[in-house]
Amino acid sequence: TNADLSTLSAHLEIYPSFDKQIIKITEGLLRQPTGCFEQASSANYPNIMAMMLMQKSNTNNPEFYAKAKKYLNAGYTKLTSYETTSGGFEWFGRNPPHEALSAYGLLQFHLIKEVGFEIDNAMFDRTLKWLWTRKDQQGGFHFYKGLDGFTSTTYEINNAYITWVLSRVSDYDLHDQIEAVKADVDKNFDAYKVALLVNTLFNTGK
Repeated sequence: TNADLSTLSAHLEIYPSFDKQIIKITEGLLRQPTGCFEQASSANYPNIMAMMLMQKSNTNNPEFYAKAKKYLNAGYTKLTSYETTSGGFEWFGRNPPHEALSAYGLLQFHLIKEVGFEIDNAMFDRTLKWLWTRKDQQGGFHFYKGLDGFTSTTYEINNAYITWVLSRVSDYDLHDQIEAVKADVDKNFDAYKVALLVNTLFNTGK
């Protein structure tokens, strides 16, 4: 069938400056974080990216910064409330904690600090140390499937992801973990695992 040309419409926006375009983009990213750890992250992580974009482009918008600060603080508070009594994080703060979710939290907290916000360093260090205790004897990490078996990823991808996060947020010696990821990539090629490995090697100067 042919399209009905009478139904077509177009919308054009012209930005007088690059700053105005950046502001429009970042305003579209901002969200109020709500829900469980995963849902709150889905809003909070783009908020961090929006703040980074504004800072990298040296864009000055006090109204945006005030709104972003409000949302980032709300997201951070929401996320930290899901720390478990055992260490690490879980969707609703229940035991047992989840390794990859905790790594995702560490990355977010690290980025929040990078954009100039204060975080609870004791909480960060506590989570980092807990995650390091979850190492196994194969160069990877113990793999708890999570709430209702939610985590559908593989053990190998789990290891590659956690190793990458640790290379980004810590100075731990990740030799064994990197070698395990390398061996797995050689055996079972996967573009996502390769990307994680390359970024891990970059972060560790290898």
